[in-house]
Amino acid sequence: MRDIELPGSTGIRFAARLQERHQVVKVFGASGAWWATGIGSRPSIQTILELLYTDKGIGLNNYRHNVGGGRAGGPRADDKSGPDAWRAVPCPLQAEGTLALAADAPAWEVLKKLVALGTVEDFTVFMNSPPESMTINGKTYGSGNGCNLREDCYEAYAAFCADVTAAYIAAGVPVKYISPFNEPQSQWEAGWQEGCYFSMEQIFYISRLLVEKLRERQLPTKISINESAALNREDYVFDFYRKLLADDTLYPYIDHFAGHSYHTSAEDKCRLYRYIQDTAHALGKAPLPINQTEWAAWHQYETLDDERRLVMTGRVLYEDLTLLNVETWEYFAAVARGQDALIVVKDQDPDWFMTTRHFWALGNYSKFIKGYTRVGVDAPDAPEGVLASVYLSPDERQLVFVLVNETVHKQAVILEGMRPEQRGVAYETSMQRTCDTPCAQIDGDGFYTLSPRSVTTVVFSM
Repeated sequence: MRDIELPGSTGIRFAARLQERHQVVKVFGASGAWWATGIGSRPSIQTILELLYTDKGIGLNNYRHNVGGGRAGGPRADDKSGPDAWRAVPCPLQAEGTLALAADAPAWEVLKKLVALGTVEDFTVFMNSPPESMTINGKTYGSGNGCNLREDCYEAYAAFCADVTAAYIAAGVPVKYISPFNEPQSQWEAGWQEGCYFSMEQIFYISRLLVEKLRERQLPTKISINESAALNREDYVFDFYRKLLADDTLYPYIDHFAGHSYHTSAEDKCRLYRYIQDTAHALGKAPLPINQTEWAAWHQYETLDDERRLVMTGRVLYEDLTLLNVETWEYFAAVARGQDALIVVKDQDPDWFMTTRHFWALGNYSKFIKGYTRVGVDAPDAPEGVLASVYLSPDERQLVFVLVNETVHKQAVILEGMRPEQRGVAYETSMQRTCDTPCAQIDGDGFYTLSPRSVTTVVFSM
């Protein structure tokens, strides 16, 4: 660990405003689709889980378990429309109507290991598609002509969601949320993964049925909806939110509004947050916080390398935490064979895996600010591409700055707001470093130099 070289009295000033309190950041997580099915029985799985869900790695505390719709009617590796066998996920619903949680044996092993690990506070079960036995085309992806769930199976699907939840809870998995619809605005006719279109009316109708089933089974689980693929849609986001707050049947079973940050600009996020507050006030209801339940540094955004994914992840986290005020933030592909995953694996070498730079960029947040309250920050002279958010520990003995430098230049900063006797430790993720080990000590004056294209966490402690 090196002592920081002081840049003098010049630098970008970021001043923490401790009197300005925002949300408590509670949860960071990732999805088990579809790697739990693909690698859950590999020898390396325990190490991978510890990297994801303990302080040996990035300390996530949420896991989203994918309940498959069925391998027979799902995407397949030998089908040009379904290039990935991992994505054809066995369904726990058996032909005779019973449930077999171990039908997807590798994913079931992952669940058991995570429960035993004891670090996951929030388990979510989610469905990309209803079971193939309930679909119109007999497949777990669409035909391009609307909802693939048969009308005579609406209640059966709600019962299936409740029964699966009850079965997992009985088996020792404390399921906090059930998410029956994933990106329901899409037709999913391409067939490369499971998916099902639902209109807003269908989502509300089936969700009310699900409420009845949860009540009948006396389950504590809440419903997570509607998982729109973008947070800027007038129909599935803005209109849906207003309708959700006004629904007296659903509202008691909802404690957040779930959405994905794909294709959503900073301006979109600011507009949505204002809308959430204004709508709640107009209806006389407490505003439902946004849970960001899926985002990934997909290559289709642009041509991405590890460095670009690193800073993109830092920016999206910054925007979602500061503009949307999210309490929960979840990555999608925790593990995959592509570079957009947090951890990359290979089919041909079951023991090989590699953490990516955006894995550690997420760690700059998830390792350091769970349970912390976001506070205000003044940055009157911050240039474009240099971002800062600030968090206060529950006992108010730690003040944490998370800084994103998207530029290709070093940036001198002055961090203000801590007591003079406080000392800081910096943890950097860049192409040269990862945030698992400290890289610099900082005195109470708060002088520091950010590396180019980096995410840096500075922890000031008494």
